[in-house]
Amino acid sequence: MVKSCEQLVVEKIANGTVIDHIPAKMGLAVMKMLDLSEHDGRLALLINVPSKKLGKKDIIKIENLLVNEKEINKIALIAPDATINLVENETVKSKAAVKLPEIVEGIVKCPNPACVTNH
Repeated sequence: MVKSCEQLVVEKIANGTVIDHIPAKMGLAVMKMLDLSEHDGRLALLINVPSKKLGKKDIIKIENLLVNEKEINKIALIAPDATINLVENETVKSKAAVKLPEIVEGIVKCPNPACVTNH
């Protein structure tokens, strides 16, 4: 019997951000929220990657961009269990789980025009 060894290989980034543990099929929403359409560096979006913790997950690799606190707060709204890895010189310099901010300002807007938060 021949064993099949399937492995997904995505080139590592030298500098940038890796967002891991995004719920399956939510990676594109995270990319849109971060407005990466004009980013000049390489982007990798992996969808439905097998995960022991989540069953399936998405992963985003963003070359030459280190996400800031406001962007991390945005990520937490869509992917509250995500992990942010900041990479410098092909080495993970920091790794942290996102946390939902206590106050959300300037990120989302209530669709109800009469909502008190819109005034």
